[in-house]
Amino acid sequence: MSESQEWPSGNDSLEDLIFQRINQWQEQYPNSDGPRDPELEGLIYQFLYRELRGVAAVLPGLGPQANQANADFSCRFTSVLNKAFLRIIERYPDRLMRSKSREQLTGYVSRTMSNMMLNHYKRKGTFRKVMETLGLTEQEDAHVRDILSHLSEEKGSYFERRTGVTFANGLEVIHSWDKSADPDLNSLSAVLRLRYVDGLSYDEIGSEMQVDRETVERLLERAKYQLRKLKP
Repeated sequence: MSESQEWPSGNDSLEDLIFQRINQWQEQYPNSDGPRDPELEGLIYQFLYRELRGVAAVLPGLGPQANQANADFSCRFTSVLNKAFLRIIERYPDRLMRSKSREQLTGYVSRTMSNMMLNHYKRKGTFRKVMETLGLTEQEDAHVRDILSHLSEEKGSYFERRTGVTFANGLEVIHSWDKSADPDLNSLSAVLRLRYVDGLSYDEIGSEMQVDRETVERLLERAKYQLRKLKP
């Protein structure tokens, strides 16, 4: 999210505002080939921050399911957020529009979640701004930050074991590659995000990126190799 991004105001819910923005984007770019939308990213940032409070119940160590040793918190975390976004996507009466909208929305959610974790490590003031915009209390804000911290630590530990690079540095690189005009770097960024931020399987990543499993495996190995080359 851009630091200069203005937060929208008005009586519409976040779901309404995101729906309206996605609808405008789809009308302007019917082939889903338009540029990224900073306003939409700002809305999704707020939405995720708000929804994180409801995720605590299904995250190990933060809720009643904490002692389920065989539970995959990454998958459950992703499914909780996906269910939240179904409330937005299902407003589209046309199945094709819903399909295009889902693809667009999931990409924004993935990038925004990655940026939230990056802001957590960088201790940016974005959280204070979101808290005030959503009308959260100090206690609610602290609760969300605790969840985000726990989630980042869990994912960070796995990321560092698999790549040899700290999660904070990895998120910086992912963010940089995301903004690059080089489509090759965009692909490396996407495969890292989908695997280590969203926690998707190779097959799920292939479905999201519309490539086969072998391509996903090659992209991941290339991405990890490039990360290690950049390691200070």
